[in-house]
Amino acid sequence: MLYLVGLGLSPSMTTREAMDALKQVETVYLDVYTNYFDQKMLKEWKYYIGDFEAAERVMLEDRVTEFVLKGKNKDIALAVSGDVFVATTHSVVASEAVSHGIKVKYIPGVSIITYALSIFGLQHYKMGRVVTVPYLWRSSPSFFEKLSYNIKKGLHTVLLLDLYPEPLTLGDVIEAVNYWNNKYGTLDDVYVGVISRAGWDDCKLFSGHMNELKGNFKPPITVVVPGKMHPLEEEIFLEAGKLGNCR
Repeated sequence: MLYLVGLGLSPSMTTREAMDALKQVETVYLDVYTNYFDQKMLKEWKYYIGDFEAAERVMLEDRVTEFVLKGKNKDIALAVSGDVFVATTHSVVASEAVSHGIKVKYIPGVSIITYALSIFGLQHYKMGRVVTVPYLWRSSPSFFEKLSYNIKKGLHTVLLLDLYPEPLTLGDVIEAVNYWNNKYGTLDDVYVGVISRAGWDDCKLFSGHMNELKGNFKPPITVVVPGKMHPLEEEIFLEAGKLGNCR
């Protein structure tokens, strides 16, 4: 059997069901491809979930069939930061396993998508399409077009930052949005909520105008661009950023 286990955003957010599953399988593979991990994070995960093998892009995409077949005659787990099926990579892994007659058990985890909206007091039913800012953002305005559409419709946007070949910085995101906005001129007064290292002890928050951003935000970084806010949403959104941290 293949267990697809959502770890949540940090060990403090990992559910009992997830921990129980990881304890009973023969081998745990930690997905280090679809989210960012530094050595400190990896050390903490090892302390809480025990020994694991790193599952990188080659294993999860180029050799996905070889990977899922490991679960043919034994129980294995793919442990994923956040919730499993936020990344389409894991849908492919699940489909590949099923096609080879391997049972799949899904265990959910706390997702950055819902966490990002909640911590800034934004209403979930007003969430638009999730948008990824690509590493080669100058090559295509696609991410900006999706962001502009959400804002035009009054919808909140969760912006995910590309990790490869290296993690995008907050400066990259600001530059990318301003670059395409200067070309199209479709956005006015862009406000953002920024979460750095969500769920960890050094988690940081900011909310306010995009060009007022200051401070050192370490990866993983998630950006929320609010759409049309109710006065209560706006109040909570701006107050959240004043805290400076998530605790």
